[in-house]
Parts: sequence; structure tokens; C-alpha cells
Amino acid sequence: MVRFLCALLGATAFSVLAAAPVDAALAHTSAAKSCDLGFMPIKPSVGVGSILGNAWAKCDIPPEHHVLTLSLERREGRAWVAIESTSDATIPSPRHTYAVRVVCGSGPWRVTAHVTGSLQGRPFDFTDSSMERFVSADECTR
Repeated sequence: MVRFLCALLGATAFSVLAAAPVDAALAHTSAAKSCDLGFMPIKPSVGVGSILGNAWAKCDIPPEHHVLTLSLERREGRAWVAIESTSDATIPSPRHTYAVRVVCGSGPWRVTAHVTGSLQGRPFDFTDSSMERFVSADECTR
């Protein structure tokens, strides 16, 4: 699971806070105004003839805008290539789940989530990827 601060702290402010002690009131405020993103399970799963990627988002307070694009990616050489993507603009209030599915194919796969939106008038943009899973040809024929 990855914790991301929905634009409440800019990169510079976050660097300063990470290096300096944070008082309890500020830590509580930041935690109350953020969202979580996770993958379930932590890597793609194989179903009958398909590969499935799942993720969830949970927000302590609903953002004004929240668009999550979930992709199943296959590694081709050194690059990850999105084979299928789906976008959802549902506001996680407090939680929402997402899924993407492709026809089963052997090779290394991962799920990637890209989230954009705004919270309290501040934009955010965040990307995270699941663990990689190698899918064999045998798994695709089951």
C-alpha cells in the first residue's frame, strides 16, 4: 500500500517536513486530508483465459475531482507497455475499487494506477505500480 498526500504538501514542503520533526497537530491534519491507493492482490491474477488487475482508493475526505486510470502492462524488452486501460472518475467516498482485464498472454505483467484530481483546490498527480507477475502459457490454458 502506498500513502500519497493529495496535493496538500508540495514536493518542497514534503522534503522539509520529512527532514524536520513534525508536530502532532500537523501530522494529524495531513493524515486526515489524504488518500490511500493499493493493489488487491499485490500483483495481477490469472483467471479463466484472462489476466485481471485490481486496485482500490480510499480518501479520508472526498476530493473535488479524482480520476484513476488502471492499466495492465506487459514488459516488452526493457519497457512496460499498457495493453489495456480503463479510467474511472468516481470519487472514493470513502473507498472505491477498480478492475481491468485482458485476454491471457504469457510474459511479465503488472498493474499500474495513475491518479489525478484536486483536493481543497490543490491538484495532485500520482502513479504507482504493483509487483510484477510472470504468467506462463500453461496458466493461460487453464
